[in-house]
Amino acid sequence: HGNGNHNMGVMITASHNDESYNGVKISNPDGSMIGSEQEAFLVQWVNERDLNAWKEMLLSLSLTSSLLSSSSSSSLEGKNSSSSSSQPPPILLLLLHVGRDTRSHSPVLSNLLIQGAQAMIRVMAATTTMTTNNANVKVKLQVVDHGILTTPMLHHIVLYSNQPQEEGRATTTTTPPLASRQGYLNQMAQAYIDMDQALNNNTKEKKKKQAWSLPPLQVDGACGVGYMATLDLQETLSKLNPSYAGRFQARNPPSTVSTTSMSTSSTTTTSTIQQSHL
Repeated sequence: HGNGNHNMGVMITASHNDESYNGVKISNPDGSMIGSEQEAFLVQWVNERDLNAWKEMLLSLSLTSSLLSSSSSSSLEGKNSSSSSSQPPPILLLLLHVGRDTRSHSPVLSNLLIQGAQAMIRVMAATTTMTTNNANVKVKLQVVDHGILTTPMLHHIVLYSNQPQEEGRATTTTTPPLASRQGYLNQMAQAYIDMDQALNNNTKEKKKKQAWSLPPLQVDGACGVGYMATLDLQETLSKLNPSYAGRFQARNPPSTVSTTSMSTSSTTTTSTIQQSHL
């Protein structure tokens, strides 16, 4: 989990379009999709060929000023913005969560994205000149490759990676779910159980205490990522409450999917940022 509330996410997917298409969806730190103004800016920026104009656009990014203002924040590891050589520089950990769908070309695009993200922190350190409290700030960019995800899973992970986490504790109404694929599945499965039990209790009152529950749900995986997500959701649901076995029935699996694509891995790029560099 990052410590500056700047974690974001990128999903490699073309949603409902056919196999020949692909694209990206970018998630803000609050788990929302980037807006049309953000998208227009990013498209212009990544296509800018003039280096000086590219640098000026980088400086205008709100994230840049946010990182600089965080250099003396207690959210930084080390919690010491002093430039004294006797103290290690504070560390700002930024996470980029990456997910992809089951298209055959998604892994290649995902790998290119990860390589670009790792290079980006070095570019920022070399091209940006802004002063920040005479402090040395050590920035770590950690790219977390979640493999195959649904887009809502990525939004969940980004949102909760920007909130305090406690591994191994139960989810309650006052503690956020874990920022992981399993955290998403746990939250959705528990929500389904709560909904079913609420409907059951309400129906019993109206029908003189006759038992009732939601019927099994047939889910069309459309030969894509939804098929595996449905299987995982059913497994999680059965673990939470065995009486809910068979509630979700997946149809139309993807043609070929590597079983290793569901694992999560991460790589870290670190740059020490001196007084006037980001």
